[in-house]
Amino acid sequence: MSQIWTALGHAMWRVEAKDATLLFDPILSETYHDGVFRVVPERTLDPALTRTGVIAISHRHPDHFDVESLSRLAQQDSERLVVSPDPLVLSACRRLGFRWVREWAPGTSLSLGHLTLVATPSKAPVKEWGAILLSPGATAWNMVDADAGDPAGIPVLFAELSQTAPQLREGLDLLIARWQPLQQVAAVIGSAGGFPRAMYARELERVVACRPKAVVPGASGTGYADPHCWLSRHAYPVAESRFLRDVSDLVPSAQRFPLEPGLKLVISDGTVSSERDPRVQVGSRDPRTYAPFEIPPLQDPVDEDPSWEGRIEAWLESVVPQIHPTAARWKSPHPVILSLCVVFSSGVREWNVEVTAGNVRVSRGERTDWDARVEIAASGLVRILDRISPWGRVLLSGQLRASNRAYRIDGGLQPLPIPAIWLYLILPYERVFEEWVEAELRRRGV
Repeated sequence: MSQIWTALGHAMWRVEAKDATLLFDPILSETYHDGVFRVVPERTLDPALTRTGVIAISHRHPDHFDVESLSRLAQQDSERLVVSPDPLVLSACRRLGFRWVREWAPGTSLSLGHLTLVATPSKAPVKEWGAILLSPGATAWNMVDADAGDPAGIPVLFAELSQTAPQLREGLDLLIARWQPLQQVAAVIGSAGGFPRAMYARELERVVACRPKAVVPGASGTGYADPHCWLSRHAYPVAESRFLRDVSDLVPSAQRFPLEPGLKLVISDGTVSSERDPRVQVGSRDPRTYAPFEIPPLQDPVDEDPSWEGRIEAWLESVVPQIHPTAARWKSPHPVILSLCVVFSSGVREWNVEVTAGNVRVSRGERTDWDARVEIAASGLVRILDRISPWGRVLLSGQLRASNRAYRIDGGLQPLPIPAIWLYLILPYERVFEEWVEAELRRRGV
């Protein structure tokens, strides 16, 4: 029984088998994450391609879990099954109107007629999976973003699965590989400029361990939209063509296919063939290039509201006492200075949080002796406070910069356990994301 995989842009795939249809990680619009990112290359989809019996959402990151796209799909057909490992995603899908919603956790399988799906675990600190699809005569692994861990563990996984899918003893027919050593935040937290060789080498080692007959670079069709395009020069260190060249050197027998919307791969009796799906129209080409040499100054493109400065100061005064219980773990004999520089359209305002053993104090003005510093666009911070945006939107758009040099002397220089972005101490990343999702659902009336 064959499997047919059709690329629909970025991590979005349509899979067809004898008695099952599946849609991975739908992104229907050209831009997403509040306009920060866009699908590259541009594509136009026939709506019939999104009519599947199952929707699988690998994890909660907004380039895989897009509330707007899921809302449209629920209106199209609310009777299909939605699966995900993340309770937040599942709850949102129920509220959007899907009637059949089920947790599909790493390490478990899902049967869809003659098609068996196995959720592979991830070492990343997020609820996510990759998905191995098994059917008579066809094996495929969509890694998505999941960190498969030590490459030596992949043959062990295949050996376990081969008890019910003997064809895996010969390796995979199709690997949709995790491969890009993403550097999306390196430029804005002061660690940009170096090629991540170790990260990339590990991704290639995993590809080799899979012994694939065919390889596609997966989840790699996203770029920055205007005015954030400068970040594309930092975020994507490896060109797709270079990755495919490296796969050719390491696994010469493997077929290699560039990821382009409309690519249609047919797996049958252990062989993979390709064709184009005419229901997908491709527009402008991929403009991304790697040149991590310039970081423009942070500016706020939004005209400030006169109330913002007072709101930010009042908020800071009210929440900074939350830092004190955490500060007890720092064991610093000296005051720790947490600097906040807020960039308004009219200029810069600076606040400082000075943390000592017995007190937390907020002051105004520039401090050059800071231990951790955050610079953020005023409109971005206000949008976070109002849960109009999550941290990821501000961070990934370049509207936030951070540097951390906090340490103490204790038989040598010991780093203090302060997040690279110290504001997470009072506005935790995941809590803000979950509250933003809740706000998005309420804005949609669900």
